[in-house]
Amino acid sequence: MSGSNLSLLLHLYYCLYCLSFGNAFDTITSSTPINDSQALVSNNGVFRLGFFSLSSSTDHRYVGIWYNNRGVLEESVIWIANRNKPLKDDSGVFMVSDDGNLVVSDGQNQTLWSSNVRNPRGVNVSAQILDTGNLVLKANGNTVWESFWEPLNVFVPMMRLSTNVRTGEKVELTSWKSSSDPSTGSFTSGLQPLAIPQYFVWNNTKPYWRSGPWNGHSFTGVPNMSSVVLNGLSLVNDNRGTFYLTLAFFNSSYLSYVYLDPQGITRQRFWDDEKGNWTTYDSPAGTECALYGKCGAFGICNSQKPSICSCMKGFKPNNIDEWNSGNWTNGCTRINPLRCHRVNNTDSEPDDNEY
Repeated sequence: MSGSNLSLLLHLYYCLYCLSFGNAFDTITSSTPINDSQALVSNNGVFRLGFFSLSSSTDHRYVGIWYNNRGVLEESVIWIANRNKPLKDDSGVFMVSDDGNLVVSDGQNQTLWSSNVRNPRGVNVSAQILDTGNLVLKANGNTVWESFWEPLNVFVPMMRLSTNVRTGEKVELTSWKSSSDPSTGSFTSGLQPLAIPQYFVWNNTKPYWRSGPWNGHSFTGVPNMSSVVLNGLSLVNDNRGTFYLTLAFFNSSYLSYVYLDPQGITRQRFWDDEKGNWTTYDSPAGTECALYGKCGAFGICNSQKPSICSCMKGFKPNNIDEWNSGNWTNGCTRINPLRCHRVNNTDSEPDDNEY
């Protein structure tokens, strides 16, 4: 058989395979990988999985999931497999490997990304993109991996952001490095299981922002949060050590998601059918005083004042030049050192500098 006839036969087989799954080719197996020119589309056409480039870096190719036919890719992408190892050309393949894992490989058969789960060889393994945007890998009908278990910077309905207080296992968001670079950024966000759970944003490992405690309906430190997410946010305790946050909307056709931007700010986008584009809401995080340690040690934050930071009584700025320029992160220090050896005298009161 000539090479051209073989190619035609393989193409026909691929088309027949697609038809066997109906109008939407949403599943791959070990015998049906996809290459750079092919894609998976969820059953109702909501999400697409395939190869793409961002407008700012056309020489980099990624395998990811995005809202199908919904505006520019930078605003539609919800998940990327090889975020830290982009392909350099169009030779990439996305497939179920011999060991049962999902992998992204290049033209030299080098693995750039893997789902990295242990599956028995030879079992019935397949991966399907769902209308929720979740990519699910199954072996013999059992789910062994989901893209929702390893999210990037986007929190979509039906996803769970979670933390297990017993095992320490977490599902968190991680920001892009920049608006044009999806590699791992500096910020992460997720649940912090304090006495009453709160939502935290961390800059590397340092707390950057917190939501305030959950009151059963919303986070107390996020003004107007309910209106922003249409009362769709729920925090659940499964009584087995796991707390998780879910997002839902009254109208299932309402397309919206929450994301962590490269500056560590939590924002929301929704699809505007009339305008045919995504609209971004600014962060509902409240005032600058919600930022963790905004005024530094021994500083007081009051967003109602022209200069929001001041020092506690008996303290002064650590660095007066930085403080006057609006950089308060170095905080305050005591005006006078503590005099712990001072004999207690009930007839005298400490002055303002002795607190």
